[in-house]
Amino acid sequence: MTHWESYISSFNLPYCFTDRGAMYLRLIQMRLTEISLLIWSTLLLVIAGFTEATDRPLMQAEDLTTCKHGKRQSPIDIVTDALIFDLSLHPVKLHGADQQLTISVENAGHDLLFAVIFGVITFSGGPLSYTYRLSEMRLKFGSSSDRGSEHRVNSFAYPGELQLYAYNSDLYQSFADAVDRPNGIAAFSSMLQMSTETNKDLMGIVMAAEKTQFLGNKFHLKGIELQALFPAIDEYMTYEGSLPFPSCAETVTWIILNRSIQISLKEMKVLRQLRTDKTLWSTSMADNFRPVNPLNNRSVRTNIRFADSESVCEYRPSISYFASHPFQT
Repeated sequence: MTHWESYISSFNLPYCFTDRGAMYLRLIQMRLTEISLLIWSTLLLVIAGFTEATDRPLMQAEDLTTCKHGKRQSPIDIVTDALIFDLSLHPVKLHGADQQLTISVENAGHDLLFAVIFGVITFSGGPLSYTYRLSEMRLKFGSSSDRGSEHRVNSFAYPGELQLYAYNSDLYQSFADAVDRPNGIAAFSSMLQMSTETNKDLMGIVMAAEKTQFLGNKFHLKGIELQALFPAIDEYMTYEGSLPFPSCAETVTWIILNRSIQISLKEMKVLRQLRTDKTLWSTSMADNFRPVNPLNNRSVRTNIRFADSESVCEYRPSISYFASHPFQT
């Protein structure tokens, strides 16, 4: 049954990458609970390097090949000493952020999936050559605070990661049309960071999680205002990668923002109550991240001026590299 709720507020991302999380990498194990034909889809995901369940159809052979052997897969571990400072990376422009959106929230088993069903928000500029329309959001989080994010920074994981996916609306008609096409998808990522205080701007996400605890549960949020979703979208890191879930299409421009979302332990506990099936004793959705993939000679560019004393963050590499521009003097 679908529920409707009005929620007038905004998400807030006020902090920088300051807490790097725990030092140890840890892969989670999936528990196979049934012997049935569905086990084959689970095995395919394990082979492909996933740690999450899925409600998607069985992957085709080409999907498995891309997930397992693709050379531009996501997520990655961002090594700050290898970042390339690029003067051509201007701030990303966010259009329509003051609109009130209607969002469908669904427990999809592997993710808490937020799909925009009314309202238009677009992104352009920065590393993007086209205009991209917001389509959906996905939430990654861990069973403990030392893991949860898909992307890592200097091998450190954050407790979670909010990912926004937008499709190229200049060339394609929908997310489904764009997902496997050149320049099809732009993905924006912000890390979750633990706080001692409740973040009232996460009220919509927490409320949706409470209403969608079990697989297949749906809930609608009306009146979502995303004006403060990216208050400082000007600083980021970017690279060319893939969807972190099947079909693993390597058509994604990733933009990792230099701001994190504060979340309290109480709010995180609500997320950890989400289940991957329809029963209370089913596996928790927590640890729904994909392990990091090799960079494979890709470059990660940034417009963060680490040497600027007025920069928002004290997050600095020990070495800085600069991109070469033919008209720069």
